[in-house]
Amino acid sequence: MMMLVWSKNAAIKEHVIAAYKTLFLTRPTEGVHRSQKAMAIATSFVSLVVGATLGEVTSLEEIVTDMVNAGHIKDSTLAALWSMFGSQSASSEQSQAALMIISMAGNAQPKLIEANLGKLIAIGLPQNISTGVGNKLAQHACVALQKLAPLGLQLPASHQLFEHLRGLLVNDTAVAPAERAAFDRSWFATAEQALNTLFMLCAEPEEFCTSIVRALCSPERMWQSGGAVSKRGLSRVLFAVGHTAVKQFVYIETVSSKMKKDADAAEKKKAEKEKKSDDAPGSPRGLDAELGISAAIEEGEVEAVREMAEAEILSRMNLVGRFSSVITSLCGTAYRDNKSDGESAALRVSEDVRAVAVLALCKLMAVGADFCEPNLRLLFTILKKDPSPRIRANIIIALGDLFFRFPNMLEPWSSHFFARLSDHDLTVRKHTLMALTHLILNDMVKVRAQVSDIAMCLEDEEPRMQDLARMFFNELAHKGTNNPIYVRPLPPLTPIAIGCNADLAADRTTCLISSVA
Repeated sequence: MMMLVWSKNAAIKEHVIAAYKTLFLTRPTEGVHRSQKAMAIATSFVSLVVGATLGEVTSLEEIVTDMVNAGHIKDSTLAALWSMFGSQSASSEQSQAALMIISMAGNAQPKLIEANLGKLIAIGLPQNISTGVGNKLAQHACVALQKLAPLGLQLPASHQLFEHLRGLLVNDTAVAPAERAAFDRSWFATAEQALNTLFMLCAEPEEFCTSIVRALCSPERMWQSGGAVSKRGLSRVLFAVGHTAVKQFVYIETVSSKMKKDADAAEKKKAEKEKKSDDAPGSPRGLDAELGISAAIEEGEVEAVREMAEAEILSRMNLVGRFSSVITSLCGTAYRDNKSDGESAALRVSEDVRAVAVLALCKLMAVGADFCEPNLRLLFTILKKDPSPRIRANIIIALGDLFFRFPNMLEPWSSHFFARLSDHDLTVRKHTLMALTHLILNDMVKVRAQVSDIAMCLEDEEPRMQDLARMFFNELAHKGTNNPIYVRPLPPLTPIAIGCNADLAADRTTCLISSVA
């Protein structure tokens, strides 16, 4: 029932929220103290989060946000959640779940997070985290801190929050050997949210991130006792560099957009104060307004700032730019065939290191066209050759972003993208179909003969792939008469293509055409 909150029918969504209000907020009041009632409600919400799937958590977030906006969740319940979050008697799962509910409520009330900032830092981001569970709690603490974005809060680099974030990213000396594997697995997701928080709330994020990358590059972290490179240290540096590059670009673009918005507001305010005669047709100012010259100049300035940001971030004169050659060299070396013994060099590099290196490559490619174009062949080579489904699936997700950023540049490579619909791994196939659905329905990728590749997914052995393919054709049919399916017929399905005799191939071709028509 929880998933129905996403229904396009407003009445269904209202009934879902009303049902959850009845189930979890309606409590007997006679003989029950207010604080006890609030704690009972908080405990009920926490029980929904513990053990929930990602889809269920996302749906619950929508429900909680609407309830807080409507005033159904009272301050006493939110106070009980804060109490549970900081209680030593609560289990780690309960504390984490309480923080997640608080973060959901922060969508509607950002000041709820601001008012408890000190508590959130002290409990959620302690110094010297030594367990994977501690990393997970810190990850959700960072997500909660990001709810402060609508307030426009900018904290100085000397604020205690950033010292705790630095410790989260750099310090791991207190980790016990038994906890090392779990800690290392959870570090990357936590580091991602920590960097997101840093760029969102810090007044000077660039210098702070540079100091973090330098700390991660220290010899004691990068080299093992035998003189070999530390896989853990290398992976963390590459991840930090790649994510920092993306966040730097987003940060600069956000600042330039804000400057344009402020300039537009100032220009509008100035125009309102001037005399009407100044804006009369034929006057220099009125003519500029009619022709849109001022708007074009401002748009050109924003585009110039964006291009300068791309060039500056990837310049060899700064830290991120210097690492770009390391990342491309590492990826190129890892996927060079060793013809002497027939073994792929990719198998000689740790999968975790390869995964982080490829992810960093994708993020740097998303920053600038000048870096993206010469590395496209390398990226699609990795997509074809890497034996790890996890890495191939990550590349598919990144390609979805790259097609949005540089559609004309990526268009010649689209056939290689469609080819992953026949990948032997279900996760790769599913990610490919979902990414292509999103791109095609948003007119970022044109469907040509490859539509038959998507149609073949209707015959996939996995029901989930069949459902996604049906959804694609249903949505595509609603886009109007400019439908490529009707102007470019499906190629015939040969017996070799579907692994059966000729008569059965003809029957299945007819079935496929009827499904997409």
